[in-house]
Order: sequence, then structure tokens, then C-alpha cells
Amino acid sequence: MSSRKGRTTGKSVAKKGSARKSAAGKGTAKKASKAKAGTTKKRAAAKGATKKSAPKPFVPVLSGPEKLAIVERYIAAYNGRDTATILSLYAPKATMEDPLGLPPAVGHKAIAGLYQMGFDMNVTIAHDGAVRCAGNSVAFPLIASSPSSKLHVIDVFDFGRGGKIVSMRAYWGPDNLEGDLAVRQA
Repeated sequence: MSSRKGRTTGKSVAKKGSARKSAAGKGTAKKASKAKAGTTKKRAAAKGATKKSAPKPFVPVLSGPEKLAIVERYIAAYNGRDTATILSLYAPKATMEDPLGLPPAVGHKAIAGLYQMGFDMNVTIAHDGAVRCAGNSVAFPLIASSPSSKLHVIDVFDFGRGGKIVSMRAYWGPDNLEGDLAVRQA
């Protein structure tokens, strides 16, 4: 009911678009409210809005011991000049940045070419500290040695589905080189 200068008229004043249009329409406010809520839900569904679900827990593709075993196989294969075994650790379209900053070698053929360069210089590799495993990656410090030089490197492997290396990055620069090894530099 509305009141005008203190008098009661017995009629409701309806606002444009209001759920209550008259006193005779009791219950229409509830119906309008439910209809409006239904429309809002429909709009949200149409926009793809859904109830947020909890994020899925991260599950690495390999365990820590499996990553360590791959590092050991890699070092043994490198020192044995076993390109086939090294490439078997990599995914077919893997990338290799050695050193980081140069354009990556992409795919088995290009990666094999980089390893062959090291073999041609009589380089061997050995652990130079603890291996670190985190997520789908493993980082490990190495010393790459030739008869006339040493290079201190940290290699990082990122693993993809099937436990294959999808990315290899070698972190080193001119300050990490002792001697006269002819190496690619970024």
C-alpha cells in the first residue's frame, strides 16, 4: 500500500519491471524471484561458467629414482659414444639447447649432430655434484673434459609422456671453461 500525504489508497505502487505489480498478485514476487534465479543460472551455463572444482594434484611422469637412472644411462651412453642409446632417451621432436641461448637443435637428427661434435673433441662427462629432481625435470652438474680442457655444466632434462626427454638445456658460459676447448657459445 502507498500513502499520499498521510492517506492510504489501498493500491500498491508498481515500479516498472517490479515483481510486485499489485496487492492482488500475492506470491508473484516469489515466482518472479525464482524465475530470475533460473535465468541467471541459464546465462552462467551458456557462458561456460561452472562450479569451480579442486585442481588436480600434480603427478610427475617419472619418480625420482627413475630420473636418476636416466641420468646414469645418459652419462654411460655419452662416455661410450653410444648415440643410439642417447637418442632413445629423447622424444622424437625433443629440443636441445647447448648452451642455453643458442637456437635449439630440434629432433633426433639435429641432436645427434651436437653429440657427435662432443665425441669428435674426445669429451667425456662426469658427475660434479648432487642430482636434483623436481616436477617433471631433473638438473645435474657435470664436468665435461677433453684432453686439454674442462667445462663445468648444469644439464636440465624435462620429461614428457612416456618418460622421454622433451627438452635438454645445458647451462654454461665462457666463465665455466678451463682450457682451450673449441665450443659453441651463446
